[in-house]
Amino acid sequence: MTRGKKSKFRVQSRLLHQAASRNHDSPTYICQIISMNFIQNLGLSDQNINWIYLLGLLTISFVVYFPLAKLIHQLQNILRTKQTHFFSVAVLGQHIEKPLTGLILTMIWQSFFVVLEFPVTFEKAAAILLQIFQAFFMIRLSYLICEAVGLWLERSTAGSADHLHQHLVPLVRKSLKVLVVLLGTLILIQSLGFNVVSLLAGLGLGGLALALAAQDTAANVFGSIMILLDRPFKVGDLIRIGDTEGVVEEIGFRSTRIRTFYRSVVTLPNSFVAKEKIDNLSHRDSLRVRHTLGVTYSTSIEQITQLTDDIKRDLTLNPLVLKDDIRVNFSQMGDFSLQIQIQFFVTLMLPMDLADFEQDLLLQIMKLAKNRQVEFAFPTQTLMIESLPKAASIGV
Repeated sequence: MTRGKKSKFRVQSRLLHQAASRNHDSPTYICQIISMNFIQNLGLSDQNINWIYLLGLLTISFVVYFPLAKLIHQLQNILRTKQTHFFSVAVLGQHIEKPLTGLILTMIWQSFFVVLEFPVTFEKAAAILLQIFQAFFMIRLSYLICEAVGLWLERSTAGSADHLHQHLVPLVRKSLKVLVVLLGTLILIQSLGFNVVSLLAGLGLGGLALALAAQDTAANVFGSIMILLDRPFKVGDLIRIGDTEGVVEEIGFRSTRIRTFYRSVVTLPNSFVAKEKIDNLSHRDSLRVRHTLGVTYSTSIEQITQLTDDIKRDLTLNPLVLKDDIRVNFSQMGDFSLQIQIQFFVTLMLPMDLADFEQDLLLQIMKLAKNRQVEFAFPTQTLMIESLPKAASIGV
């Protein structure tokens, strides 16, 4: 043993003896001296000890992360059952356990770097990394809180007769989320030592190019605002825009989604929707039913008159048909048929119910035509030959 190691051993032995003589009930102090004596006898310096502590804390963090997140989740469930305000219930119902666990661990890591000493370059890199992780967890936590705000607004406007408020809720929710992410990113850049104002000013030419590239996005945003203010339709309405017809499922920040009768979803940019002609079929007070019957030219005038009267009488007796506008008329002499036009209006019903109603109507018309001995026409051609040419005589 060298002279330096001997002197250290004597000093530590004396400290142990003094600690034991002063207070026999101080095991913590004695354990610290023993651990220090053991590590130094292994030939490790203070710097190496710090690296060992760092590795230990890293291992403990990975081991503790999931149990701590599970504990916070269980605590959320307990607190949620005791809350009466819907906003508190909505916040506690979000998956905030993971970002909250990450925030707790990053704070512990910051305290760890304050107590122990590491090389300056490593401390700077670790501090930057911890700031990035903290900003990510804070943004994620704020993002989930914005989701809870959106749920609270949806519930607050659910019973409102003003559909504008209900349509504004998704727009407000998405705007809050975008604002949280944008402000969080700018604050992180500022905390890392960059001048955000100078950085944004230096992006002048880039901002001009970005503005030119974002013209369509800006047009869609203004289009969504005009749709919400003008309110030509709402979620759940049956509309026709151009060649697209279906039920509105969502009025978004950039586009409107329509569920077609083919069960597909068509996404239309709001800039297109705002300038197109919109036919809101849900605002109809009744539904029009229109059919054209073609009967043969052999049908007599009396048969046509009786058939039209029978059809009009049955429609008048039907409780679903509006009585003030029933039209059953002999309308046209076609190429191969005499055409009877039937037009009337029925009360509002679902498309499936309307199809069943029209089927029953056509079957009833076929029965009436059979009773009146009226035949329906189909495309035919009759060739009329007045006389045959005389046979040519052949002279000898």
